[in-house]
Amino acid sequence: MSEALFRLRPDQLAGLLGAGARFHRTREAEDRSAAQALRAELAARIPLDGPGSPEAVPATPCGDLGCLRGRTLAEVLLDPGTDAAVLRLLKDHEKALANRAHSDVARSVATVLYYGAIAAALVFRGEKITEHAYGDLARFLGMLVAKTWLPADLREVLVRAREISRLRAAEGAREGA
Repeated sequence: MSEALFRLRPDQLAGLLGAGARFHRTREAEDRSAAQALRAELAARIPLDGPGSPEAVPATPCGDLGCLRGRTLAEVLLDPGTDAAVLRLLKDHEKALANRAHSDVARSVATVLYYGAIAAALVFRGEKITEHAYGDLARFLGMLVAKTWLPADLREVLVRAREISRLRAAEGAREGA
Protein backbone atom coordinates (compact mmCIF):
# COMPACT_ATOMS: atom_id res chain seq x y z
CA MET A 1 0.00 0.00 0.00
CA SER A 2 2.83 2.44 0.73
CA GLU A 3 4.04 2.00 -2.87
CA ALA A 4 0.65 3.18 -4.08
CA LEU A 5 1.06 6.39 -2.07
CA PHE A 6 4.36 7.10 -3.82
CA ARG A 7 2.64 6.83 -7.21
CA LEU A 8 0.07 9.49 -6.38
CA ARG A 9 0.34 12.87 -8.05
CA PRO A 10 0.76 15.81 -5.66
CA ASP A 11 -2.85 16.92 -6.22
CA GLN A 12 -4.14 13.39 -5.43
CA LEU A 13 -2.04 13.19 -2.27
CA ALA A 14 -3.27 16.64 -1.19
CA GLY A 15 -6.87 15.52 -1.76
CA LEU A 16 -6.32 12.40 0.33
CA LEU A 17 -4.78 14.38 3.18
CA GLY A 18 -7.52 17.00 2.94
CA ALA A 19 -10.21 14.34 3.30
CA GLY A 20 -8.61 13.17 6.54
CA ALA A 21 -8.40 16.72 7.86
CA ARG A 22 -12.08 17.36 6.98
CA PHE A 23 -13.09 14.19 8.85
CA HIS A 24 -11.22 15.32 11.99
CA ARG A 25 -12.70 18.84 11.81
CA THR A 26 -16.19 17.34 11.45
CA ARG A 27 -15.65 14.97 14.41
CA GLU A 28 -14.32 17.84 16.56
CA ALA A 29 -17.33 19.99 15.66
CA GLU A 30 -19.72 17.14 16.53
CA ASP A 31 -17.92 16.62 19.85
CA ARG A 32 -18.20 20.34 20.67
CA SER A 33 -21.90 20.26 19.80
CA ALA A 34 -22.46 17.15 21.92
CA ALA A 35 -20.59 18.70 24.85
CA GLN A 36 -22.71 21.86 24.64
CA ALA A 37 -25.95 19.92 24.32
CA LEU A 38 -25.04 17.63 27.23
CA ARG A 39 -24.15 20.60 29.45
CA ALA A 40 -27.48 22.21 28.57
CA GLU A 41 -29.42 19.02 29.38
CA LEU A 42 -27.61 18.54 32.69
CA ALA A 43 -28.27 22.18 33.63
CA ALA A 44 -31.98 21.95 32.75
CA ARG A 45 -34.34 22.13 35.68
CA ILE A 46 -37.12 19.61 36.17
CA PRO A 47 -40.36 21.44 35.35
CA LEU A 48 -42.56 22.62 38.16
CA ASP A 49 -45.74 21.90 36.21
CA GLY A 50 -47.08 21.13 32.76
CA PRO A 51 -46.80 18.10 30.48
CA GLY A 52 -44.09 15.71 31.56
CA SER A 53 -43.97 17.29 34.99
CA PRO A 54 -43.23 15.26 38.09
CA GLU A 55 -46.96 14.80 38.79
CA ALA A 56 -47.13 12.49 35.74
CA VAL A 57 -44.49 10.17 37.20
CA PRO A 58 -45.38 7.23 39.44
CA ALA A 59 -44.89 7.71 43.17
CA THR A 60 -41.49 7.02 44.69
CA PRO A 61 -40.13 7.40 48.22
CA CYS A 62 -40.36 11.16 47.81
CA GLY A 63 -44.08 11.06 47.07
CA ASP A 64 -45.13 12.52 43.73
CA LEU A 65 -41.52 13.50 42.94
CA GLY A 66 -42.19 16.96 44.26
CA CYS A 67 -38.78 16.74 45.90
CA LEU A 68 -37.25 16.88 42.40
CA ARG A 69 -39.03 20.00 41.20
CA GLY A 70 -36.68 22.78 40.32
CA ARG A 71 -33.56 20.61 40.63
CA THR A 72 -31.27 20.22 37.64
CA LEU A 73 -30.92 16.95 35.83
CA ALA A 74 -27.29 16.84 36.97
CA GLU A 75 -28.36 17.25 40.60
CA VAL A 76 -30.79 14.37 40.29
CA LEU A 77 -28.45 12.14 38.29
CA LEU A 78 -25.36 12.68 40.44
CA ASP A 79 -27.04 12.73 43.86
CA PRO A 80 -26.27 9.56 45.84
CA GLY A 81 -29.68 9.94 47.50
CA THR A 82 -31.71 9.77 44.29
CA ASP A 83 -34.00 6.76 44.44
CA ALA A 84 -33.41 3.92 41.96
CA ALA A 85 -37.03 4.24 40.77
CA VAL A 86 -36.31 7.81 39.66
CA LEU A 87 -33.12 6.70 37.91
CA ARG A 88 -35.06 3.91 36.17
CA LEU A 89 -37.60 6.47 34.91
CA LEU A 90 -34.78 8.68 33.67
CA LYS A 91 -33.11 5.71 31.96
CA ASP A 92 -36.35 4.73 30.19
CA HIS A 93 -37.02 8.34 29.15
CA GLU A 94 -33.52 8.78 27.70
CA LYS A 95 -33.72 5.45 25.88
CA ALA A 96 -36.93 6.61 24.19
CA LEU A 97 -35.28 9.93 23.28
CA ALA A 98 -32.24 8.15 21.81
CA ASN A 99 -34.46 5.89 19.73
CA ARG A 100 -36.32 8.80 18.16
CA ALA A 101 -33.46 11.32 17.97
CA HIS A 102 -33.19 13.18 14.68
CA SER A 103 -29.48 13.94 14.96
CA ASP A 104 -26.28 12.23 16.03
CA VAL A 105 -25.75 14.86 18.71
CA ALA A 106 -29.21 14.34 20.25
CA ARG A 107 -28.70 10.56 20.12
CA SER A 108 -25.28 10.88 21.76
CA VAL A 109 -26.61 13.05 24.58
CA ALA A 110 -29.57 10.77 25.26
CA THR A 111 -27.28 7.72 25.21
CA VAL A 112 -24.90 9.31 27.72
CA LEU A 113 -27.81 10.18 30.02
CA TYR A 114 -29.27 6.66 29.60
CA TYR A 115 -26.01 5.07 30.71
CA GLY A 116 -25.54 7.81 33.31
CA ALA A 117 -28.78 6.75 35.00
CA ILE A 118 -27.74 3.10 34.88
CA ALA A 119 -24.31 4.00 36.30
CA ALA A 120 -25.78 6.17 39.08
CA ALA A 121 -28.11 3.37 40.20
CA LEU A 122 -25.22 0.90 40.26
CA VAL A 123 -22.76 3.22 42.01
CA PHE A 124 -25.02 5.03 44.47
CA ARG A 125 -27.82 2.53 45.11
CA GLY A 126 -26.10 -0.79 44.38
CA GLU A 127 -28.91 -1.65 41.97
CA LYS A 128 -28.73 -2.87 38.39
CA ILE A 129 -31.60 -1.19 36.50
CA THR A 130 -30.83 -2.69 33.09
CA GLU A 131 -31.04 -6.07 31.45
CA HIS A 132 -27.53 -5.68 29.99
CA ALA A 133 -25.12 -8.31 31.25
CA TYR A 134 -22.36 -6.90 33.45
CA GLY A 135 -19.67 -7.69 30.87
CA ASP A 136 -21.58 -5.84 28.15
CA LEU A 137 -22.30 -2.96 30.49
CA ALA A 138 -18.59 -2.65 31.34
CA ARG A 139 -17.78 -2.57 27.62
CA PHE A 140 -20.44 0.05 26.83
CA LEU A 141 -19.37 2.23 29.76
CA GLY A 142 -15.75 1.89 28.66
CA MET A 143 -16.65 3.29 25.24
CA LEU A 144 -18.46 6.21 26.86
CA VAL A 145 -15.70 7.21 29.27
CA ALA A 146 -13.39 7.55 26.26
CA LYS A 147 -15.46 10.56 25.14
CA THR A 148 -13.38 13.65 25.85
CA TRP A 149 -16.44 15.89 26.04
CA LEU A 150 -18.02 14.36 29.16
CA PRO A 151 -18.17 16.48 32.32
CA ALA A 152 -15.69 15.22 34.94
CA ASP A 153 -18.32 14.42 37.60
CA LEU A 154 -20.38 12.33 35.20
CA ARG A 155 -17.26 10.62 33.83
CA GLU A 156 -16.29 9.65 37.40
CA VAL A 157 -19.64 7.93 37.98
CA LEU A 158 -19.37 6.13 34.64
CA VAL A 159 -15.83 4.96 35.46
CA ARG A 160 -16.91 3.69 38.88
CA ALA A 161 -19.87 1.84 37.32
CA ARG A 162 -17.56 0.33 34.69
CA GLU A 163 -15.31 -1.03 37.43
CA ILE A 164 -18.26 -2.44 39.40
CA SER A 165 -19.55 -4.05 36.20
CA ARG A 166 -16.13 -5.57 35.45
CA LEU A 167 -15.90 -7.02 38.96
CA ARG A 168 -19.41 -8.47 38.86
CA ALA A 169 -18.82 -9.92 35.38
CA ALA A 170 -15.65 -11.61 36.65
CA GLU A 171 -17.48 -12.91 39.74
CA GLY A 172 -20.22 -14.29 37.51
CA ALA A 173 -17.67 -15.99 35.27
CA ARG A 174 -15.99 -17.62 38.27
CA GLU A 175 -19.33 -18.82 39.65
CA GLY A 176 -20.34 -20.19 36.27
CA ALA A 177 -17.06 -22.07 35.82
